Amino acid sequence: MKDIKPWMAVGALVAAGGLLVACGSSGGMTDATSDPEEMAELVEQGLAGEETVTCVVSGTDEGTVYLASEEQFRFDGEVDGESPSMVSTGDEVFIWVDGEDTGASLSGAEVPLFQAMMVDEIFGELSASDAGDIDECGVYTGGDGVFSKPDKVDFLTIESDADFAELEDSAPRLVDLMFD
Repeated sequence: MKDIKPWMAVGALVAAGGLLVACGSSGGMTDATSDPEEMAELVEQGLAGEETVTCVVSGTDEGTVYLASEEQFRFDGEVDGESPSMVSTGDEVFIWVDGEDTGASLSGAEVPLFQAMMVDEIFGELSASDAGDIDECGVYTGGDGVFSKPDKVDFLTIESDADFAELEDSAPRLVDLMFD
């Protein structure tokens, strides 16, 4: 298999900005804060499943994160002029690029490892005294629809080199973003 680029750890075999390109959302953010201590508290509530939180992220992995728990989250990003998205539903992960008909999915034993890696990549630098690459967080007021995979994208589970070859043919922009 190919080497995964760093943004994938955040958001694709991965990804997923301020935009909800594929699923859309009627909600937004309330109680927005850029104070590192308050953001750290909100993220802890989100990871614990106590509150659904959204955060705006800058730096290498620019975009927006929606967090309902350690297993249920979404990342919508902007990478190299593309709009990749990733949603973790709890037991599955879906990754796609806006405008492509095919995306990648993960299921099974690798999902918890991937979820932990992504949570650490996105929120690992956040502390009460340092916001890391997180610009702002608040309570998400949209609905659970933000955590659904898009209906108009077919997802291919990557389990072999043949699956990867099929993904290269059907989603070349996603593969370009995901792999060196």
